[in-house]
Amino acid sequence: MPKIKCSECANVCTIPTEENKCLDRSGGPFCCSVECTARWVKSQERINITFDNQTVFLNPDHECPDGCVYSDRLDMTFKSNFELHFAESMFDHGLRFWYEPMIFVFGGKEYTPDFFFYDHGAFVEVKGAWQPGKRKKMNEFRRYFSHIPLLVVPWANRECYFPTNEMEET
Repeated sequence: MPKIKCSECANVCTIPTEENKCLDRSGGPFCCSVECTARWVKSQERINITFDNQTVFLNPDHECPDGCVYSDRLDMTFKSNFELHFAESMFDHGLRFWYEPMIFVFGGKEYTPDFFFYDHGAFVEVKGAWQPGKRKKMNEFRRYFSHIPLLVVPWANRECYFPTNEMEET
């Protein structure tokens, strides 16, 4: 089974082989728990993002398709239970965020990270299985915007974040 080291606490996590497809392979950081993720976000230096209408846009029309889930605590909708639980756990750690607030354009592609922690200038993507072409897009994003801190939280690591009985893959 593949092993991966936490960027915050150096804990080595074993990822079940069947879940290996969920891991980020673009060279970004990995966090093993909610606590390590909160530490990673808080450790980021605030960055200035320039909205130049060519590469970075505000996303005012955030839409949630059928099947979205609603958080009473946050008064927000999310595209999956994983995103909802992640958002609530970050809120519990005192972290404020915007959900899908920006669109980055590069190489003819668009990418909208799930969460932007505006007090810290950090982005987090909560990721299930990688769809065809998404890994390549993530690698390209990291090349074009190498100065932007982005953490991918993989579905493969969900048991470290939440009790199994609370999670459904949606």
